[in-house]
Amino acid sequence: MAKVTVLPGFQITIPREIRKKFRLQPGQEVRIILIEDRIEILPVKQEKEPQAALVRE
Repeated sequence: MAKVTVLPGFQITIPREIRKKFRLQPGQEVRIILIEDRIEILPVKQEKEPQAALVRE
């Protein structure tokens, strides 16, 4: 478990080992979930080419 500090503007920095494990990139969206007395941060899975799913061959 990592410990981070909430900065002015309510920002946090996700530790490097976690960013690497989940392959997080700057600008990538994450989902914030409140579960009783805790906060979970989940990476949003991004499709490489969203339009490709709509094309039929």
